Amino acid sequence: MLALKAAQQKRRTVSTPMSRRKGGGDGSSSVKLICCSIVLVIFAVGSYLYYQTEAAFQQLSKTVIDGSAPSGGSSLRQGVGGGNHGTMVLIIPEHGEIKIGLKPELSQESVQYIEDLVSSGCADCKFYRAEAEGILQGILKSTYAKTSVKKGDCPVEFQGKQQNCPAHDPNCGCHGPTMVKGMVGWAGGGTGPDFFISNYNRPATWWGQQHTVFGHIVDPDSLNVLDKVVHLPATKRGGMTFLDDKIHFQVEIR
Repeated sequence: MLALKAAQQKRRTVSTPMSRRKGGGDGSSSVKLICCSIVLVIFAVGSYLYYQTEAAFQQLSKTVIDGSAPSGGSSLRQGVGGGNHGTMVLIIPEHGEIKIGLKPELSQESVQYIEDLVSSGCADCKFYRAEAEGILQGILKSTYAKTSVKKGDCPVEFQGKQQNCPAHDPNCGCHGPTMVKGMVGWAGGGTGPDFFISNYNRPATWWGQQHTVFGHIVDPDSLNVLDKVVHLPATKRGGMTFLDDKIHFQVEIR
């Protein structure tokens, strides 16, 4: 009997420490599991934030480079007022399209004329002059709409600057930005319907700020079409180069 009690006491003595050691082992494992879980959560959150930031940066870069708008945002091409006046497209048979982003912030009246021209129809829309390294000039004559008598406003940074006026326009003033390749404005410092597209590879500083600008070519394909048209056969007359065959085109707003 004493031997049985001694055996039972021995089993209790042995099992109790084992239970404690097992319990202690579970607690240690739980702590490790919790720590690993926290590390995994932090890693997942960090990765998510990194990729979200990277995606936002890529979209911002795209917006700055090509003017496209992020989802829910406004395009850089919409102008200062934020209104989207669309893109004027000159459809030139056998040559392609020249897409021009309209700029109401430079001349609201000019953009209104273009919109009215598209609505009423073209009475005479064609290119007739091509200076290969300079300009492509044409006419945008509407069937009914009248051209504006108001020129563009002078940009703040050029206000008060003396303009070197040409002989044909001795009272010229400041009516737009310094023109760069792809900019579209009214010819002769006027308000239309004759217009031109700058094809110079450098800012046309010699013109000053005398021209009313109302648009800017929006893509490389359009610049390629411009370059193709200005190199069509032409003849010099009176110091200017005129296309041997006038190039008629259609006008749309998209």
